[in-house]
Amino acid sequence: MNIQQAKEVSSKALQHLSDSLAQGESEVLRNYLAAMEKFHRYSASNILLIMTQRPDVTHVAGHQALRKLLRQVTRGAKGIVIFAPLVRKTVDSNDCGIETERQNLVGFRAAVVFDVADSEANPLLSLTQFEGNPGEYLRRLKALVTESGCALEYSTSILPAQGQCSAGKIILLPDLAPAEEFHVLTHEVAHSRLHFTARRAQTRKCIRETEA
Repeated sequence: MNIQQAKEVSSKALQHLSDSLAQGESEVLRNYLAAMEKFHRYSASNILLIMTQRPDVTHVAGHQALRKLLRQVTRGAKGIVIFAPLVRKTVDSNDCGIETERQNLVGFRAAVVFDVADSEANPLLSLTQFEGNPGEYLRRLKALVTESGCALEYSTSILPAQGQCSAGKIILLPDLAPAEEFHVLTHEVAHSRLHFTARRAQTRKCIRETEA
């Protein structure tokens, strides 16, 4: 797949997302938001490309990144094409002779990354796995959620996300390790309080009054 084909795939994926939202199909949006959380360092276009080419993707990395992790791409594995920036370095000099290096974006090229599940070697170090036992703190956090009038439920329907919040409800993936559950629940509680509480309405009111 070349850069033009990647642009076409990204454009079709964006149109599909737009059409799905217009038709009230929230599942597509949930999957996209889950992918945004998983691949937060990637652009919106690259997230759409990754989702379209490999919906069940776990983590992605290029050849060089995998080699640094002492991993090799499995023979026959299919790569995922994304946009990679083309950067041109320039050096400017002021009147005092002090040089400043700048990087200017001049375009994009097609690059290939692979699902880490399609590589083999030593196990990857997990940068997102939480360990330990929160003990009483997890129970108290759950109590805080329910006492605030927010329902706490468990369901696999939110996959690939581990947690999801809406007005009056937080859903977690079942069977998470205690430390991981504490982390995910803390994250969703923060989202819930930020987006679905009276404090948000008051904040929006203050912003409107300031703008007026």
